[in-house]
Amino acid sequence: MHRLPLLQPRGRFIRKFGTAMLAASLVLPAFASAASADETNGHLSFEYGEYETFENNGSVAITINRTGGSAGEVTVDFWAESGSAAAYDDFVPASQTVTFAEGETSKTVYVDLVDDGVPEDYEGFAVYLGNPTGGASTAEDEYAYISIADDDNWLPDGPGVFSFQSGAYAVDENAGHVRVQVVRTDGSNGYVTVDYTTRGGTAVTDQDFTETSGTLTFQTGESYAYIDIPIRDDIRFENPETFTVELYNATGEAGIGGGTTTVTINSEDPDVPYNPGVFEFALAETQVNENTPEGGVWFDITRTNGSDNYVELDVTFDNGTANNGWDYEGYNTSVVFLPGETTKTVSATIYDDADSEGNEYFTATLSNPTNDATLGEKATTKIRIMDDEPYTPRYGAFEVRQIDSPFAENGGKMYVNVFRNGGSDSYATVDYTITGGTATGQATEGSDYTGTSGTLVFPQDETLQNIYIPILDDQRFEGDEKLTITLSNPTGGATLETAGPVTRTIEDNDPQPEHPGELQFEGVDFTVSEGDGFIDITVQRDNGIDGEVAVDYEVENGSATGGEDFETIRGTLVFGPELRYKSIRIPIHNDSAAEEDEAFAVHLMNTSGGASIGERASAIVTIIDNDAPATSLIQVEKAGVDAKEESGTVKINVVRTGNATTAASVNYRTENLIAKSGVDYVAASGTLHFAPGETTKSVTITLKDDKLIEYVENFLLVLSAPSEGATLGESKAYVYITERDFY
Repeated sequence: MHRLPLLQPRGRFIRKFGTAMLAASLVLPAFASAASADETNGHLSFEYGEYETFENNGSVAITINRTGGSAGEVTVDFWAESGSAAAYDDFVPASQTVTFAEGETSKTVYVDLVDDGVPEDYEGFAVYLGNPTGGASTAEDEYAYISIADDDNWLPDGPGVFSFQSGAYAVDENAGHVRVQVVRTDGSNGYVTVDYTTRGGTAVTDQDFTETSGTLTFQTGESYAYIDIPIRDDIRFENPETFTVELYNATGEAGIGGGTTTVTINSEDPDVPYNPGVFEFALAETQVNENTPEGGVWFDITRTNGSDNYVELDVTFDNGTANNGWDYEGYNTSVVFLPGETTKTVSATIYDDADSEGNEYFTATLSNPTNDATLGEKATTKIRIMDDEPYTPRYGAFEVRQIDSPFAENGGKMYVNVFRNGGSDSYATVDYTITGGTATGQATEGSDYTGTSGTLVFPQDETLQNIYIPILDDQRFEGDEKLTITLSNPTGGATLETAGPVTRTIEDNDPQPEHPGELQFEGVDFTVSEGDGFIDITVQRDNGIDGEVAVDYEVENGSATGGEDFETIRGTLVFGPELRYKSIRIPIHNDSAAEEDEAFAVHLMNTSGGASIGERASAIVTIIDNDAPATSLIQVEKAGVDAKEESGTVKINVVRTGNATTAASVNYRTENLIAKSGVDYVAASGTLHFAPGETTKSVTITLKDDKLIEYVENFLLVLSAPSEGATLGESKAYVYITERDFY
């Protein structure tokens, strides 16, 4: 950084120039960027990328260098832009075109500084070069940063405390507004805000004053601000009225001291009674002939019981049996009464058609009087248009309409619409009957509703009346209930169009008793093939599905072993409201050993949410083995066996190899060769049974000693018919009999 001559600041000076300040203004490199220069006309750049000066130096001098060539005259634009230092507050923005004569390689420009006398932290702004001419060049974004050090005494203080300058203000009603001052004491360091709002007292919001709220903003060093509140002026005498203004929600660690002030509004009006008047139509009904020569009807609005103040009120036209734009033309409008005025006249156009339609009517209504004026009983007037064509009076027909939407048990009074269609030229009545019942789903008079019958009165021109049925709100659950309404006995020439009965539903608002349900297995016996990989066992929720419930589960060894034949698991099933089924997935291990089918158990326990466990709390899962059993080999131990005739017996071993985990069997028999059964040995046959794990069995055959001198004789032991899972190896053993007799 290039430091210009600095004056020593007065008092204590704390520099806080760092990352935050740079981010708040511009992120700049330490030095100006270099670029390839035109060797002939030169490259223009700032001598330094950063400058530092005190604000009381008056100005800062910034040097622009021309390097790499100086042929010909060239120019470049120079300008300054605000950063954390603000134009006109901290420096005078400068913009100019700098000219370099041929051979000239350096220029100095000056930017004036503003010494504001306000203690503040380091501030900065940027200067730029651009738009070179004459063949010169600059970097794409050639700039330098100017850092201004404050020369004022700067002792950091607190953010301050907000309060009203006074605890009370007074204002005349006709002043237009009141100005309330907020002061910041005990410090003014930093940007802070405080919210404010008005609150009515004896002075009424938006009647005596305008509701006002907002946020006051204080910069560093600012110590006061104002709130302007509009005051409303009326013309009636009032005693002094008050409202308050409150401060709240101070930011930046500022505090609030005297946070409330009271404003008193003094009336300047004379102490006389204030009577703006009562407004109504002069007549409750006006008749006009359809073919009136005037082409319209006029009716007066009167003002009685006072005429103080300016009063404005609305006039609106509404169709009855006459239609606006067809039978008449009436425009909604506003009527203004000046002080002292007591009568105004409004009008509507009447259209004469050739239709025989009977007498028709429309209404005009007053509303929204200002300045505390009120409306009288005749705030609505009826204008009856008398038909000038011959017609037959139409008395209409009554219709009771179905309403499908249910009515809440706690809704108070249920209504049922009864319409008079097709004419209303007379006074007429119609009776109605309300019917409930005692069966399930029917409302009962006296406990669910009151009233059983009545009469509706339809004055002339009236086309709609309602039957109101008080609904009784009890505290027991009973489900939705229904009642019916029937019309009868019309009078005044009217008839029945739809007499009913129509049904209305009372919607129960009492909670249904909760039934969280019963949890149990879908069945008690499940099978799964060893090769399926897993089995899903369904747990069902019966006899209720209200609320969230849960149940724990675990598996238990049987002939199947956890970790070997299946995965040992335990956990919790959670059933959300109205959920009926969940599954437990149990992984099954697939081994290659041939084995008997095996089984294990699954148990439910420990429910929550009010649920219980049903009868099927346990289930048995049988794993069906998918491995072909390994075979065993059964054969004689020796294909040749020697025996001595005088020994009396010979034993022949039969052995089993291979899979010996299961039981096995094999048949045997003897067959003659040279030796003959009954002469040389005793014939034998039967079945050898191998128990699981047993690998050797023997057959013992009796020999006969005939005392004869004979050569060696032999016979056979033959194996046959091995059991399932066993095969035969060497199936014949030759038995050789030698004797002691000499020959």
